[in-house]
Amino acid sequence: MIYFQEAFSKLTDKTFISSSLIALPELRSRFRDTDIMIITFDAHVLGAPAYRSALAGFDGPVIGLDKGMHLHEVISRDLQRLDVQRAELEMDQLITAALQRFPVKAILLECTNLPPYKHILRRHFAGEIVDCLTVLEAASPGLVKDCYL
Repeated sequence: MIYFQEAFSKLTDKTFISSSLIALPELRSRFRDTDIMIITFDAHVLGAPAYRSALAGFDGPVIGLDKGMHLHEVISRDLQRLDVQRAELEMDQLITAALQRFPVKAILLECTNLPPYKHILRRHFAGEIVDCLTVLEAASPGLVKDCYL
């Protein structure tokens, strides 16, 4: 949805939030690109031309879910059932490997399906985590319950 951020924002005088990627410029004002990791559903898609303006030359690590992950399958096939234990285990493995490769200071969860896994990130990462919920909370304090931030 970040592709539509500017166009939709111009249609209203209200705050319009299309994606947690709108937080990237602010993160970049405080961290080098190499200190920010974006985690997304599909890293290849996020590299498509439609996202160039939103990423504005971002050259930090962009990690996508592995296509063999259960969560990837559930999202891509719009399955009705999620094996939570399997999804959490695979997410733990993905995060562990990513943080070993990229010792970052901030993580931006681009995909709206990823905030339920923040507790797993927090097991391995003490830095800043930004997602759609933290972006909403910043725009409208008190909107999101603290337990989800």
